Amino acid sequence: MGQTRGQLKTIVRTNLDDAGVTFYQDIDLNDSMQDAYDDVCCLSQCIVKIADNLNWVANVVYYNPASDLSLSDYLGPVAIFNYNTNRWLRDDLTLRDFDRIQRNWENWQGTPQFWSPSDPLHFAIAPNYGSIPQGTFKLVYWAIAPQLVDDSSVFLIASDVNNLIEFYCTADMLEQVQEYQKAGDFWEKYFSSLDEYSARVKANNKSDLLMRV
Repeated sequence: MGQTRGQLKTIVRTNLDDAGVTFYQDIDLNDSMQDAYDDVCCLSQCIVKIADNLNWVANVVYYNPASDLSLSDYLGPVAIFNYNTNRWLRDDLTLRDFDRIQRNWENWQGTPQFWSPSDPLHFAIAPNYGSIPQGTFKLVYWAIAPQLVDDSSVFLIASDVNNLIEFYCTADMLEQVQEYQKAGDFWEKYFSSLDEYSARVKANNKSDLLMRV
């Protein structure tokens, strides 16, 4: 198991020569750690979830998972499985390709075969079931970081990269007191480590998805 927020906070205070001094307030460290957690999860896409047995929405072409499917932690789509056909929808076409297949594809009704991201909040389905949705589907998606509740909270990232939170928070605190050179050293560690973690996550997610298919 990885370190808790409280344990990482102690390490950050040591980095800041603040152990037992508390020049840096707990609330500032907590906010910074949440920002770090949000950043790591968003940029590495390390949290993958499955929302199962979702209902197709009548007459919807562009799905907004937050509002249409009540997925408040949605970040981006990974894959969609249609239980009606027991098949994964194809994700190898863009909206421009949809236009080439059928110019009025947004009015194209039938069994969903394709999906494609349309903007950061929506993905498009083609064709769609129209006014009479049939069956359910499964959505595999990247999720945002959950809110840290207290100092016993752990981070949903690999336990061996908890220092990403440490590096970010230390750099952030140093910048707030205008220690830019010291902050720069920690930012450099953060971004180089984040690049490595992101590459590792993407490789693991790719192999996991192939196993699901």
